[in-house]
Amino acid sequence: MNKKTILIVEDDMDLSDTYRDYFEFRGFEVVGQAYDDTKTLELIKKLKPDLVILDTVISWHGSHSTIKELQKISSSSKIFIITSSDYNLPDDVKVDVFRKPFSLSKFTRVLSSLNLL
Repeated sequence: MNKKTILIVEDDMDLSDTYRDYFEFRGFEVVGQAYDDTKTLELIKKLKPDLVILDTVISWHGSHSTIKELQKISSSSKIFIITSSDYNLPDDVKVDVFRKPFSLSKFTRVLSSLNLL
């Protein structure tokens, strides 16, 4: 069985490493970690990950048009947005939003429900 791939976009390196450890433990292959938004689009185009963890603080301040662009680039990638603010998306942007703080066990439940684990 092929491992599911993931790209982690998070400016907090310690938190990014925590996500990496969490997902590797659950059998994902972490194909990239980005710490700023300059390479995110390029990495998604190149890697086409199954899953993208996207911190809104560095993801162009949660730009709806940018998220839609990410979905166009890799329509098969599932995008999870992580935010510490009240972040509301228009109905035409289909992503899962996790508000900080949250437990990693919540990731497990959601990933299981989406058959990603």
